[in-house]
Amino acid sequence: MYQSGETGMGAGRAEAGNAPLYDTYQQGRMSPTACSVTLARSLEDLNKVIALRAAAYFADPEHSYGKHFDGNDLSASHMIGYIGDEPVGTLRIRYFGDFARIERIAVRPTHRRSRIAFKMVHAAVAFCRDKGYRKLSGVAREEMVPFWSMFGGRLTASKDPVFIYGLPHLEMSIEYPELPTAVTSATDTMVVLRPEGRWHEEGAYRRRSEDARPVEARMPVLPPRTKPADLARRIAARREGAQRPEAEPAIRIAPPVRPLRDQPDAPPPQQA
Repeated sequence: MYQSGETGMGAGRAEAGNAPLYDTYQQGRMSPTACSVTLARSLEDLNKVIALRAAAYFADPEHSYGKHFDGNDLSASHMIGYIGDEPVGTLRIRYFGDFARIERIAVRPTHRRSRIAFKMVHAAVAFCRDKGYRKLSGVAREEMVPFWSMFGGRLTASKDPVFIYGLPHLEMSIEYPELPTAVTSATDTMVVLRPEGRWHEEGAYRRRSEDARPVEARMPVLPPRTKPADLARRIAARREGAQRPEAEPAIRIAPPVRPLRDQPDAPPPQQA
């Protein structure tokens, strides 16, 4: 059973040093049988997610591409599970207002007897809690209900089962107490600026700003706001100007009209 204090930036740590459960993979440093998990952070990682999901499901002709790749992958987070340096599993996390959703768990058929699925879900729970989520949800086939119960999952009685590939899937939810070390709006800005899922590591901005000289913060100079009394005087002046009678137009002196070329020149004036 998952205990509420096992994960988080200030609580549980995994086998690989001080890294949290969702950042334990170290390329080239893992033993061949070690299970580790990391967050997908690059296009190469996303390619691994796609390949793993395809290897896990598309051998079965009943599984379709459109149902497994539904257009939500670029708005979600993905966990990748490794055994040694080989990626063998993945899952997806999507976020909503007050809850996160764990879904699309896929493990290569050759590694389904390993504990990588448990490791990935455990890491996903820790990751969501560090992001401040207290409620998680997802759907599970009936035979998978005991698996989710190990993490505190309970059936959602208010929701009917949904049928995926003709099989009933039950809605389950997990609720946890608030984690004091979660990232919130009150967290130090330098921590929030760090890479996703690596809030436990010192960020590049802090390293670069250590040698910077302190600069006194100055309040910006804003243009003076128009006072209501000044605005009222302006409106009154406009109204007064609109009520004044229009001044007589100035007399215009027209230039002398020159005769056209096809007209004869005017005779010179006769002398008296």
